[in-house]
Amino acid sequence: MRLISGILLIVMVVGCHKSAETDHHPLDGYSVEDLPMDFKVPDFIWDITNKVIEPNKPKTIVYGPVNLKLTEKNKGILKESPMLFVMQSGGGELDLSKVVSGQPGSFSLGFDVPIKDKILQTKVFFISQNRQRKVDGEVLGSGCKKVLELTSHFGKLGFSQMLDLNTTRHRHISVLGGHFLFLVETENNWTVSQVSFYDSERPDLFCPDFRSTEVKK
Repeated sequence: MRLISGILLIVMVVGCHKSAETDHHPLDGYSVEDLPMDFKVPDFIWDITNKVIEPNKPKTIVYGPVNLKLTEKNKGILKESPMLFVMQSGGGELDLSKVVSGQPGSFSLGFDVPIKDKILQTKVFFISQNRQRKVDGEVLGSGCKKVLELTSHFGKLGFSQMLDLNTTRHRHISVLGGHFLFLVETENNWTVSQVSFYDSERPDLFCPDFRSTEVKK
């Protein structure tokens, strides 16, 4: 496994402040400068960036930005709506307790990795860090350190594919808890970015070692 270091990442947490309007989106974006924890990515995901047709060589890996857009479907579900989070080089993390009001209802979430170069392919993975649990007879959560490929759901970024989430009985935590990893290939390189979701008010819903290795910078 290869480590994605917090040195390369920018995080969204409590101390958010609004930035000027971005070139890509009409919404005001929230950005901060704190650093997230380190985490390891399975080798087979990194191996994707090494697959080339001879005599070509593997492309350079660069760490790029990622943006999040949250829009409530039921009024009052989010503390503000819509919300745009602008994460800089390498991505970052979001404390869900800072954006979700706690009321039961639905909201949608989308991702965008803003790249100006021509995109050849996009790969999206989720590394789960949420406990499996039963709610009203339904099994929620992917389990600890499970790796899921979500390319078919989020292969087209730019907020064109939104994920519908429900906050009732914290169902949204059982979907988002963990790391979303984005690999975008252009003609020149692979751009890698990630978003980690957690909830500082409900650590019981996450895997025991999630965030336990957080490195303070």
